[in-house]
Amino acid sequence: MSKWGEIPLVLGCCRKVRRPARTQEDKTSDCRQSDYGASGAAIRGVSGMKVKLETARRGSVVIASLSGELDDHEANTVRTLIDKELERTGALRLIFDLAELTFMDSSGLGVILGRYRNLKSCGGEVAIVGVPATMARLFDISGLRKIIVMYKRREDALFAMKEEA
Repeated sequence: MSKWGEIPLVLGCCRKVRRPARTQEDKTSDCRQSDYGASGAAIRGVSGMKVKLETARRGSVVIASLSGELDDHEANTVRTLIDKELERTGALRLIFDLAELTFMDSSGLGVILGRYRNLKSCGGEVAIVGVPATMARLFDISGLRKIIVMYKRREDALFAMKEEA
C-alpha cells in the first residue's frame, strides 16, 4: 500500500499491467465492430471549445479535421469523440487533418499516438495530413514522424490507404 492509499497509479504509456498473451484471433475479434447504435451527431463540430473537431467518412476511412487549439483542456474530449466515431463506423483507418490547427501541445500528440496504437493493434492505420509549419518540429522531436505516415494533402493519404486496403 502506497502512502496515498489504494489509489492506482496510472502514468499513460508507462502503466505496467501484466496481461495474458493474446493470439491474433483474439486481437481480431476485439477489433470487429458490431452494432453500436450510437449516433455520430455529437461529434460533427463541437463548439464551445478552443478546438473544433469535424469528422467525415470516405469509404472505410474516418477523417478527423481539427481546427483551433488542441491542448490538455480539450484533449480528453477530442480523444473520446474520435473513439466514439471509430466505434460507430467500425473503421480501422483514420486520417488526422491538422491544416487548420493553430496550436497543439504534448497532450495533442498523445491523442494522435493513442489512436495510432489502438488502430495498429487491430490491423488498422493512421495518417496525418496538413501539418502546419509551426508544428512540424514538434512531430520531429517527438518521433511521431518516424512511425506515422504524413502527407501534405488529404487526397494523397486517402489514395495511399485505399491502395493498402
